Amino acid sequence: MVAKPIAAASLILSGILLFSPAQNNFRQLASEAYPNFRLLSQTSFEDRYLLAYGDTTGLGYGYIRQIVDSIPDPDFFPVIRYQNYSHHIHLVLPGHRHTTDGRILIGIDIPDQDIKKNIIANAQRINQTADKTISLWTFVTGYDYESLTGFYLRLQPHQDNVPHPLKISLIDSEGQKNLGEWTWDAANNQSEIYLELPQPLSGFSFNHGATPFLVKIKDLPGEGNPPLTFEEVNIEAVKIDLSSYTLLHHRGSSFTAVRTDFMDQIMRDGPEPWRQYLHSLKHD
Repeated sequence: MVAKPIAAASLILSGILLFSPAQNNFRQLASEAYPNFRLLSQTSFEDRYLLAYGDTTGLGYGYIRQIVDSIPDPDFFPVIRYQNYSHHIHLVLPGHRHTTDGRILIGIDIPDQDIKKNIIANAQRINQTADKTISLWTFVTGYDYESLTGFYLRLQPHQDNVPHPLKISLIDSEGQKNLGEWTWDAANNQSEIYLELPQPLSGFSFNHGATPFLVKIKDLPGEGNPPLTFEEVNIEAVKIDLSSYTLLHHRGSSFTAVRTDFMDQIMRDGPEPWRQYLHSLKHD
């Protein structure tokens, strides 16, 4: 007779012990879910997109929608640039065509230094000929840089002032493709030489990742003159090159730039919907 009440009590106690964690878990889930239910009930779909994907930061969803939705050509989609890499904004902009057109460029959360020339890499020497007239250097960029603009060379100073023609080649280490070759005269009594490219090398590191570049420096000192001894080779580039664009609109650290020749053509010849669009961008 005693066994039955004991068994019943044990069953009740076990139920209480099992129910308590479930009750606590339910309370925790409810407390965590309530803010989300409240957000859903008090905000629109567009509000939630802005919260998730940003206005002028993050993916820049809000700013891009503002610029793109007003473009008079529904098949036109600008180039979008971020600080580091593409964020695939098309995934949250359904219905837009995403063959990009570089005549309009949108920058999202871009710091000032990304539109200026900067030293982006310090190359490392990996080889040199016995007579020291040819040296081979390597560097990686990591991010997409739009334009290579020059080289900074640090070298051991010499006593004479005889010009040394220098030939510098940029080589893609994958496939050994020569991307560019430039020649300068340099005086070998200088400790630092800045060699600016006559024309920037456009798109030189797009989609290049961690694949190394090679820099080959050939010194032609002339008979009886010692070669230059290079101690350091620095690479200068611009991440987002706006030299061929006109900045028409900005909000926060995001901006819209229009290629200058395209803007001049529209303002001169139309069509009128495009002229009105560019005018509204400039005066917004």
